[in-house]
Amino acid sequence: MIGVSLDVPDLRWRGDGYFDMNIGDEPLERGFSRWTWSRAATPDGATILYDAERRRAGALSLGMRFDSSGDCASFSPPPKIVLPSTRWRVARETRSDDGDAILTRSLEDTPFYARSLLRTSLGGQKLDCIHESLSLDRFDHPLVKLMLPFRMPRW
Repeated sequence: MIGVSLDVPDLRWRGDGYFDMNIGDEPLERGFSRWTWSRAATPDGATILYDAERRRAGALSLGMRFDSSGDCASFSPPPKIVLPSTRWRVARETRSDDGDAILTRSLEDTPFYARSLLRTSLGGQKLDCIHESLSLDRFDHPLVKLMLPFRMPRW
């Protein structure tokens, strides 16, 4: 749980949050062709799922549970399920204990990236997740790179 309090603009907010970053020695598109990632707040922390297609090392699937003190425990991710693709036809998939997930809202939809809200079942619980799908093959296309300042402006 985090809280934000600003004077200008006059804004207050309290809720779940996370800090996300990518670190490496090369551009992401050189190391990965795509990934999906999701984070769900749980009563005692958070659950994270990560599936990536690495260019040199093959597929990677991670399941991680973080408790309220920040300790992490790995778990075997449940089976994959396919979600509807985006308007830009970016493939989306997630994992679910019961083989069912509902896409509740698309937050961002670009030629190479989608951020969504979904509801799935993990660890025997129905959870709301923030979810992203990233196609680095698409991102690396010269036409997409030309579109970046116009089609995906930073607000």
